[in-house]
Amino acid sequence: MNVMNPETPVIEIDQLVRKYGRTDAVNGLNLRVPAGQCYGFFGRNGAGKTTTIKCLLNLLQPTAGTIRVFGQDPARQEVAVKKRLAYVPDQVAFYPWMTVRETLDYLASFRERWNRGIEMDYSGSFVLMPAKRPAVYPKGKRPNWH
Repeated sequence: MNVMNPETPVIEIDQLVRKYGRTDAVNGLNLRVPAGQCYGFFGRNGAGKTTTIKCLLNLLQPTAGTIRVFGQDPARQEVAVKKRLAYVPDQVAFYPWMTVRETLDYLASFRERWNRGIEMDYSGSFVLMPAKRPAVYPKGKRPNWH
């Protein structure tokens, strides 16, 4: 793990712009969160909160501007950034082409201490079939990993 300089902001956004076609989801956002600080991210629906978070996680690419998380570019050092984060979305979406096994392996790739024993216990408890895609499960029984 990279040791971060205490002066390096945990989050640093400079002039973030993210457009969907001609619609500005985020337009010129500047944000700096120093290490050791706790911030809330509030705004009305459609204000760009989720879009900004997805840009921080490299789930969306900015139209313009720069982003640093722990002093790193999430687009270039995605694994290093994601190893240090947790993201719990309001709706979980899986990659539809991935099987349960592939999804678990993908999620495990971001964690140095992924516990395969616990994974097996949960897979057995929820009767998960590694070769199946999550979409084949009824909505109430779909795997719900974060």
